[in-house]
Amino acid sequence: MCRVSVSQEEVLAAIKEMKNNIAEGVDGIPIEMLKCRSNRAIEMFVNACQRIYDTGEWPEDFLESVVVPIEKKPNATDCGDFHKISLLRHPTEVMLKILTKRIEAKVEAIGHIGEDQFGFKRGGTGDAIAVLRVSGERSMQHGRTVNICFL
Repeated sequence: MCRVSVSQEEVLAAIKEMKNNIAEGVDGIPIEMLKCRSNRAIEMFVNACQRIYDTGEWPEDFLESVVVPIEKKPNATDCGDFHKISLLRHPTEVMLKILTKRIEAKVEAIGHIGEDQFGFKRGGTGDAIAVLRVSGERSMQHGRTVNICFL
């Protein structure tokens, strides 16, 4: 079995993709701290990511998050009336970006997502909106009803 390694380039690319001035996780460390790192710090972080990738075991502090409830409607009282946003630690988000990119590449390489599927791929939402609009316009032109089901 060949060992797939987490490269320093992958880690640096994932860190670079993250936006500045975003909310901090439980640790209170801003993303800017990861962006202005030393070579030794990056080397240690790459090693930590490699251990996670090899073992599938995440460090306990990587798994902690803060859940922030945001009201969907005014005077919300029920749990269902809130959106829940989870603030993860930035190192966790970096590792998740690396894994997501790898999964996307494999799925795309083997063609598991068809051209008519819009979820789980970049640009999918815009394409879906365009298809809905064209379908709606054509149905109106021909006096037809359109039934839509979102899953």
